Amino acid sequence: MRHVAWLICAALLGGATHLAHAQAPPSPPPPPGITTSVEGEVILAPNRALLRLGVEVRSATAAEASSHAGRRARAVRDAIHALGFPPDSIRTVSFNVGPTYDYQRSRKPVDYRAAVALQLKLRSLDKIGAVLDTALAAGATEVPTIGFDSDSIPAARSVALGKAVQQARADADVIARAAGGTLGRLLTATTSEGPRPGPFRLEAMTATAGAAPDVSRDVVVHVSVQTKWEFVPGAQ
Repeated sequence: MRHVAWLICAALLGGATHLAHAQAPPSPPPPPGITTSVEGEVILAPNRALLRLGVEVRSATAAEASSHAGRRARAVRDAIHALGFPPDSIRTVSFNVGPTYDYQRSRKPVDYRAAVALQLKLRSLDKIGAVLDTALAAGATEVPTIGFDSDSIPAARSVALGKAVQQARADADVIARAAGGTLGRLLTATTSEGPRPGPFRLEAMTATAGAAPDVSRDVVVHVSVQTKWEFVPGAQ
């Protein structure tokens, strides 16, 4: 008897659940929308630079190459410090030593190459030329990259985002009016930061190449904004 009562109760509950599902109203369709994508950018003047200096030495032994490269790197740091830069403005970012081979003749080492990479941060941009000349004269063998940056990037990004959203709304409004309606509320908005220009590569800037080349110093803050707006049809 209890088993029959349980079956009846289960059947009633199942029927009630099925009825509830059957009576549930369908989800309303999403409102018609207009999607726009806009890019914005702000160009800043830099107030600091990042220089990469290279020291490369080749010698008969690994120990000799390491020793010579270390002495040259210290000479470069001392020369830059003598220009008035504090000790923490320049640092060693990499050091490696290894054999070089002549694969056309044999797999035995021909000699050993030691390379030191130094990185210098400076805010006196007018001293870049003097720094490069001093570093190359003191023993640096190349200046592979120079990068420029600005402390105003966060504020500039906010300005770029604001301009991009305004333009996205203006574009959507034009589309809505052209389609015979008006623009409603903002439904979604996403943003991404565009690629920032990397440091300038200066492979030709070596110990025999002379002073700094004339390169663009602009710092470009680039953003991308994707928005979706509600479209109100026939409301002009």
